[in-house]
Parts: sequence; C-alpha cells; structure tokens
Amino acid sequence: MFCNKCGANVPDGSTFCQNCGSAVGIVPSVASDPYRVIPAVDPREREASKSVLTFGIIALAFTCSFWLSFVGIIFAFIAFSKARAYERDFGPATGKAKVGKIFSIVSIPLSIVLTVIVAVYFSIMIYLISRISVVSGRPTFSFIF
Repeated sequence: MFCNKCGANVPDGSTFCQNCGSAVGIVPSVASDPYRVIPAVDPREREASKSVLTFGIIALAFTCSFWLSFVGIIFAFIAFSKARAYERDFGPATGKAKVGKIFSIVSIPLSIVLTVIVAVYFSIMIYLISRISVVSGRPTFSFIF
C-alpha cells in the first residue's frame, strides 16, 4: 500500500505510515493486485458524453443571457435528445452525460419562463411606444383605451 499523504510505500497491514506518521487509508498498491483489470473507455461513449455536456452548457448559457433565452430552448432540447441517445446506446447517463442532461432539464423550463417574460416586456414596450404622440415638439402619452 501507499500513504495517502506522502506517497511512501507502507507494508500491508500497517495502520500508520512509517515515513510521515499519518493514518493509512485503504489504497492498495498496483503491485498488490497485478491482475487487476482497468476497464477501457469506449471513445464513442467519451465523445457522446462530451457532446451532451457541451450542448447542456450552451443551453444554460443562452438561458441565463435573458434576451437570448429562446435560443436556450433550442440548445436545451438538443442536449436532452443527445442525452436520450446516450442512454439508449450506453446505458444510464453518468459523469459528463449526466451533468449535461441535468443542465438541459434545468434549462428547458427556465428558458421558457424567461422567453415569456421577454415577450411580455416587448409587448408592453411596443404598446407604450405606440401611445406616444408628439404635440408641438414635445412627446406626450395618450392612454385612452
């Protein structure tokens, strides 16, 4: 085993490191299990998870930009569909794919709400601007409904 603090080689069964004196955790050395199999990561899975995360981040960024929140809806749905494809091809989303899926799930309702707020804001502004009339060089508001 190796010490978690200083990295010194610690004999198996020891509870403290002989080099630094810290308590030894359960971190087996590579030499203690030479036949340990480290699973290989499929490059397609790595690229798919990176793609889900990238689109999730872009969706969240556009959603938080307020004025471009409607673009966030598009990227959120793309990220969510990529997450579904990842789960179909590789099983439950883990790591980057899971984070990207969460970002897309958060972005969808948030961007819809913000888009509605922006649309209402613009509608009110257009209505108010249409009610401005210029009388003798001075703008006045007419609120006759």
